[in-house]
Amino acid sequence: MNIAIDARSLGTGRAIDIYTRNIVDNLLSIDKENSYILVIDDLDKLKEINNKNYTIKQIPKKRVLRDHFLFKQFLSDLEVDLVFHPDNTEFLFCLPKSIVTVHDIIPIKFPKLVLSRNPLFSLKQKAYFSLQGRALKQASKIIAVSKNTKIDLIEILKIPSEKVEVVYEGIEEGFKVQPREKVEKVKRKYKIAGEYIFYLGGFGVHKNVLKLVEAFKNLEEKFGGNLVLGGTLLDSSSPQIELSKIREKIKNHKLSKRVIFTGFIAQGDLPALYSGAKLFVYPSLYEGFGRPPLEAMACGSVVVVSNVSSLPEVVGEAGIYIDPNNVYSIEQGLLKALQLSVIEKEDLQKKAAVQLKKFSWETSARETLEIFNSQ
Repeated sequence: MNIAIDARSLGTGRAIDIYTRNIVDNLLSIDKENSYILVIDDLDKLKEINNKNYTIKQIPKKRVLRDHFLFKQFLSDLEVDLVFHPDNTEFLFCLPKSIVTVHDIIPIKFPKLVLSRNPLFSLKQKAYFSLQGRALKQASKIIAVSKNTKIDLIEILKIPSEKVEVVYEGIEEGFKVQPREKVEKVKRKYKIAGEYIFYLGGFGVHKNVLKLVEAFKNLEEKFGGNLVLGGTLLDSSSPQIELSKIREKIKNHKLSKRVIFTGFIAQGDLPALYSGAKLFVYPSLYEGFGRPPLEAMACGSVVVVSNVSSLPEVVGEAGIYIDPNNVYSIEQGLLKALQLSVIEKEDLQKKAAVQLKKFSWETSARETLEIFNSQ
């Protein structure tokens, strides 16, 4: 088969970028039968792909509303048997065989979390959500990154169960326990001193950082270290982004000297920050998959994680669970992790080692290839 992959999400620095790069690299490595065409808007993005077993089709930068109607035309001169969209996006007018990976349906499940305060932009968003829901129903096959996401697709979008296959994401090999010297060097880079609790992610409502800050305040007399909040500092017109509220809460609680915003963290620095943390906390209200807890586990960190959506499915028995809607529950989860004995911590690390075996990019690619070949 000639398989086209819409790889325009490469280079965005987001979770979907990581997924696209790893799934494409591994597909190109293991598949010796099919031919691949990478559909790209910027040739510089291809430096992220190590395996060069592909041809290139350059098309305009992704514009979802436009591409619903023109993506098929962009591919009109290619003899393509199958199109793969790794980035949560399907188009109304594509090719007869089209496969899309859905990472979550937060915009469709929780539209109020993402709608802009700008009426015109909000109207465009609503049109996008509507078209996206219709387009997904037309896909030949949908890959869901967790059983939880599959359930959402079936219950909310009414996608037939047999049309959805679950293929877990993986974690990269660089995520492992780092030596003390490397940890200290990276801590200095991000101006982190002493012990710290580590969070990594966005600052949207569903990431629940406001309640995390509240819980950290309540730990003030029991933990003398810092709270490190990792992630791009992006204010937005969308009510989903509540960075200003988080900063205000930190100021009101007089925590400005104890809460550290790192801004964007380079991928190569993450293993050291995971390794050096007293614990990693992920209090999200909803996740389609949730890779950061897995990365933290691979680096030997104790993980405190929400007991909702896909997170119990991903973390298994290797985490300490909290109710993300309850500040006291978050506080107690953090305290429990901080007070673990050496034996208890080693037990969680052993369970983590078992759980991590379920998540490999090579396995993800092989299962994805099986879906391609079944079409």
